[in-house]
Amino acid sequence: MIIKPNPTDKFKILYDLPKDTWLVINIGGRGGGKSHESSKYITLKAICEGKRTIVMRDEKSKIDESILNEVKKRFGEINDKSNGYISSIYDMQEGVLKKRIVKKTNDPNEGSLVFTMGFRSSTTGKVAHLKSISDIDIALIEEIEDLNDEDKFNTLADSVRNEGSFVMVNSNVPTKDHWFIRRYFNINPSEHDGYYYIEPKNIEGVVYIITSYPDNPYLQPKTIAKYESYGDPNHANYNPHYYLTQILGLCSSGIKGQIFTGWNRISIEEYNRIEYNKYYYIDWGGTDPCAIGEVKAHNNQLIIKPLHYEPKRFNDVMIWLCEQGFTSKETIIVDSAIGEYMISKMRNGFNESDFDIYTLEKYPQLRRGFTAMGVVKKGLNGKGFIETRIEIMKGYNVSVVEGTEGDHLWNEYTQYVWMLDKDGKPTGQPIDKNNHHIDGSSYVAYALKT
Repeated sequence: MIIKPNPTDKFKILYDLPKDTWLVINIGGRGGGKSHESSKYITLKAICEGKRTIVMRDEKSKIDESILNEVKKRFGEINDKSNGYISSIYDMQEGVLKKRIVKKTNDPNEGSLVFTMGFRSSTTGKVAHLKSISDIDIALIEEIEDLNDEDKFNTLADSVRNEGSFVMVNSNVPTKDHWFIRRYFNINPSEHDGYYYIEPKNIEGVVYIITSYPDNPYLQPKTIAKYESYGDPNHANYNPHYYLTQILGLCSSGIKGQIFTGWNRISIEEYNRIEYNKYYYIDWGGTDPCAIGEVKAHNNQLIIKPLHYEPKRFNDVMIWLCEQGFTSKETIIVDSAIGEYMISKMRNGFNESDFDIYTLEKYPQLRRGFTAMGVVKKGLNGKGFIETRIEIMKGYNVSVVEGTEGDHLWNEYTQYVWMLDKDGKPTGQPIDKNNHHIDGSSYVAYALKT
């Protein structure tokens, strides 16, 4: 049986990739055919050539909502064309495309040609074991804008090592400060202030496919009309931000309702030369990231050097402080949600009821304690505590030290937004996420101003 893929023009290159290709980037606005063409490609590669694909997204539970539905559709279409022959050899259920075989091992992915994994297993932030990925021909990543940790991408890319294997990214266009944009694209100003055209960088082994709805000849007229209504000032659907970013695929300076703007990046060398007073913060996180950072502050300058961004329990944080060389000389401003009893433990030192003898001997600073103060959660001038901290932070010129840890804060900066009302306007109440380093650094700013 001969199966013809019949891709749209821009996706024809998928079937004739340069030999050195290690990354294919499918990016752009809605309706460009990214999900349809990539799902067709990996399904055909599985059925016709036995190629194994792992479909990944930042959070595994979200995968079923996206491209897997498209894979199921492509499998059904191909099976119908074969009069059911394909389904006698392959089985598509529960988000996995498998070859019908007699199992020989206990490997749950034995015989699997298309299966899934998340960079995180759930919203708790638990990280998947990416290094365990093996014998993969295609790693398809959905919605790269949700992946804020560049190192996770690197770990995955380094694990895809079969001859002719590559990583494929399907995504809308992230904001201009997202690591993926900075790494693979130049940005050029558009005629719309704050929005940019993306221009692929010339990187060996990287293939770019940039599309939006005009590139898809199969879209229904009513779908095209709906897309274009978002850009029509006279239409009830008018939403210029959504039209420029989600429909046309322009790169924006930030998400709608972004709270902070105008922050800057500085190098670690520049940071080390600045002789301002130093403070430290901890925003606790046992399941969410525990954000720890160093802040230099003087007058209206606030310079943040993030140090840590992973879930970590209280006792493990104390050990981490010891390992980093903290003593009682450093002032650490912490989220008082941990309770005054635990903060007093930090100040007064720990004993055998808190840690075993071996740990106390290995880290003698645990007995001595640290200079810790819990931030008093009190608003000013009739405003709540969160709104007060935001207002104080906006009074600073904020800079963030570059690097992997700094990228965590920079991603928060671009994604920390106000709740929007039914008309899409900011309410003045922030959405309580993407704010761990922001909360921690704002504790320092608040403490200094009050």
